[in-house]
Amino acid sequence: MGFTLVRDYTRPVSSVEDVIRWRERWFANPLPFVTDGVVLHQARSPSGRYWRNKPALWAVAWKYPPAEQVTRVERVMFRIGRTGKITVVLALDPLQLDDKWVRRVNIGSLARWRFWDIVPGDQVAVSLKGQGIPQVTRVAWRSVERPVLTAPDAERYHAFSCFTPQAGCRQQFIARLVWLSGPQGLMMNGVSEASWRMLVEHGRVKELADWLTLTPESLRTLPGVGDKQAQRLHQQFMLARRQPFQRWLLALGAPLSAEQLAGVTGWQQTKRLPTHIWQRQAGVGDKRAAQLVAFFRQPALQRVANSLRQQHIAGFADDALSDPDVDN
Repeated sequence: MGFTLVRDYTRPVSSVEDVIRWRERWFANPLPFVTDGVVLHQARSPSGRYWRNKPALWAVAWKYPPAEQVTRVERVMFRIGRTGKITVVLALDPLQLDDKWVRRVNIGSLARWRFWDIVPGDQVAVSLKGQGIPQVTRVAWRSVERPVLTAPDAERYHAFSCFTPQAGCRQQFIARLVWLSGPQGLMMNGVSEASWRMLVEHGRVKELADWLTLTPESLRTLPGVGDKQAQRLHQQFMLARRQPFQRWLLALGAPLSAEQLAGVTGWQQTKRLPTHIWQRQAGVGDKRAAQLVAFFRQPALQRVANSLRQQHIAGFADDALSDPDVDN
C-alpha cells in the first residue's frame, strides 16, 4: 500500500530508555524522509467510534531540538501597526536554517525587547519554530559597545491615533491604509504597502480618503508609474467605491465581524447607537460595546466619514454628517 517505511521505522518499546535510544539513533543518522521528532502511541489505537475532535490521549509527539545558528544583529527596528501596537524586529546578518534564509526576526513587544536588551552588534541564536517561523532563543554574545536606542513612546499610539501622516505617525497611517485596501477591507487587488508608501511619501494621500480623488493623470506623474500601473491603481480605487457600507466600516477598523455588521445601514444611524443597543449583538459584551461607541464617536473618524460623504460613498452619503465638533 506504499507505507513500507512506516513499518520499517516503527519499533515496540517497553521503557523510557528504549524510547530515548531509538529517538537518539534516528536523530543522529540519515533517514529516507524528513522528520522533526518521534511519535509514541499505544500498541492499539481506540476504535473509530471513540474518536473525538481533540488531541489524542493515546499518542504523543517528542520533537527533536530545533536547529540553531548564531548571527549578528545589524539593526533594531520598531514597527507601529494599525491599532498602535509596537513590535520590535531585528535585522540580521543573513543565515540559513534548513532550506530557509533568515534576514529578519520579530521578537515581539517593547517589553520583551527590553528584557532581551538587544542592540546592534549583539550575537543572537536563532531557530525555526512551528511553520518555519524564525525566533530568537538566546543572546549568545553582547557587544561591548551598547548604543542607546530610542524606542517609540507606547503611550502615544493607540487605536485612535495617527489618522494622518504627521510627524511620528507615518508607519501607523500607512498600516491603516494597508488594512483598508486588504482582503479584510475593500479588497483592492495589487494595491500593496509599497503602493501606499509611494502615495504618502509624494503627498498624494494625506488623509484616509484622499485616494478617492486621484485620477490616472495624477498617478502617472509619480516616479516610476507608467500608464498601465496608473490605470490599474485607478481601476481598483473606483471598484472600492462600490463596496457596501458594512465593508467600508471593516476597512476603517470597526471592531466587529462582517456578520455583526449585517444590520448596520448608515453612519449617521450607527454613530448614535448607545452601549446597550450594541450589547444586543451576538458576541458583543460590555468591553466591546464600549469600544464600538468610542469608535463611532471619534472626531478623527467623523472627519473621514465627512470625506466619504463628499465622495458619495454608500452609507455615508444618506444624510448630512456635519458635526459641531468637527471642521468640515
